[in-house]
Amino acid sequence: MIDLRKYITEEIQSSFSKLLYAIHVRSSDGGFSELMDDDFDFNFLRDLAPTLCTTLLCGYEAEDLFGGYLTPKSITNEYINPIIYKLLTCFFDESDFEIDAISGDSSNVANHILDKYYNDPNDSAAQSIAEDISRWFDVNISNKEFIPIDEECPDEAYGGVCIIRFSDKCNQELISDLMEYLPFIDTDNGTWSSCTLGDYEAYYFRINLHWLDNVGKLAELLETLPIKEHNEITSNVDRFINVLDIYQDDYQKCTDNEQMIEDIIQSFCSEMEVIL
Repeated sequence: MIDLRKYITEEIQSSFSKLLYAIHVRSSDGGFSELMDDDFDFNFLRDLAPTLCTTLLCGYEAEDLFGGYLTPKSITNEYINPIIYKLLTCFFDESDFEIDAISGDSSNVANHILDKYYNDPNDSAAQSIAEDISRWFDVNISNKEFIPIDEECPDEAYGGVCIIRFSDKCNQELISDLMEYLPFIDTDNGTWSSCTLGDYEAYYFRINLHWLDNVGKLAELLETLPIKEHNEITSNVDRFINVLDIYQDDYQKCTDNEQMIEDIIQSFCSEMEVIL
């Protein structure tokens, strides 16, 4: 039977929803269907949509929503955004990459990376981030120093680190092309990393995704890959994508309106003139 939904909705689909469908039909283990069961909480998904659409690391909220379904074997410490994980599996086998991701208060996150570097000085990604940490937090990595932790005055600045390690089997040119649209830098030896840490109390430093600006280019990359026959577009998958697309559409309209207001204010010199 021919699935007519594609032809019925093609004209009104946003570029973002088309990208999500393209990820679903090409990613591992049934695509987005793997993330949901029959009792999946779509109301919670609506609450989490801003994070899933804009942030690399989702943390425990994603674990609460997806439960035991978000347990990729190549991730340690904390969950990367499941949409980004599924995007990676479109291009690479899960056995060919490993993700080390953690977020939380900046001092503990930084010390986690420092510990990894001290235990393996040849880890080029950990070394690169450790060198940045030594400058930001004034610690001597030559002496294997850590950031002091004051249990009575906990660190209230937050951040995160994500490292992806690709095997030699992976196409390095393809990796570079994909990472151009994601918030990672090349840290050599097949590793790519992203790090945001802060020292301002009560301020949450997160790793932002800017892929909404590159939806078309990512879609073009995906179009070069075959579709997996068993990744069916179920009603749950449709609903999952629509919830995320509604947030993205509202976000884009808000962004466009903010830009329009800014342009008008610059032209009229003051908010009062605009109001008048």
